[in-house]
Amino acid sequence: DVGDESGQAIGRGLLLRDVTRERELDEFKTTLLAAVGHELRTPLAAIKGHASTLLQKDVTWSLADQHHFLQTISGEADRLAQLVSNLLDLSRQEAGLLTLNRVPTRVQDLVAKTIDQLNDTAIMLSLHIPDDLPLVNVDSARIEIVLRNLVANALAYGQSEVRISAGRRDDVVVVSVSDNGPGIAPDELPHVFERFYRARHGRQQRSGGTGLGLAICKAFIEAHGNAIWAESSVQGTTISFSLPLVSPAVPPVPVDTTAVELPTEERRFV
Repeated sequence: DVGDESGQAIGRGLLLRDVTRERELDEFKTTLLAAVGHELRTPLAAIKGHASTLLQKDVTWSLADQHHFLQTISGEADRLAQLVSNLLDLSRQEAGLLTLNRVPTRVQDLVAKTIDQLNDTAIMLSLHIPDDLPLVNVDSARIEIVLRNLVANALAYGQSEVRISAGRRDDVVVVSVSDNGPGIAPDELPHVFERFYRARHGRQQRSGGTGLGLAICKAFIEAHGNAIWAESSVQGTTISFSLPLVSPAVPPVPVDTTAVELPTEERRFV
């Protein structure tokens, strides 16, 4: 109640506060804890199981078996490290603390580094990137993660064929990564960039991912002030994102003569 100087009630005041953001953060924390608990159990169980097997005193394992066990432990440890890194990046993005180190960059160099990190021994990679593509003003490390996640998805869901293309569209450069897999159901397509989203059927059943890869891509691209989107059909899925061009006021970046030159035709890695 509101009163005058004599204490006589003259009205009432109502104070409102928007708690939408707080509710969203609480929901994110709840979802995060549930998902982390689930995602941590699988690699931890694999590490514990293989380590315990190796430590059995009544069994002598061959060098091949030991190598297999250690390789599994190493792979699951890498998976845990990637999960923690993804969660930290998502938490920074949620808190508005995700910072970018933007520099003028060639898209060709970003793609070349992604290709160098591929572990697949037999894939067909089709590149369509013009030589005169303008520089983009991006955080190279973040965009390399985006490309790496998208190529990994394309390899997981496709038939060992990936197509990477790039081109200028108005005041941005649009990069696309396509696969030749079964595609994504139309009712699930709008949700693929959501944190921890799991498709009910189709592509997701073929992957053991954390459900964070595309959410990380979305966070990094939107941090640049740009957009990412997905298109899909029975012939495959294409995920595209835009990158900002370098401002004319920014000095040009020197061309790295040691960078890998990317042809505009198919490359087969065997």
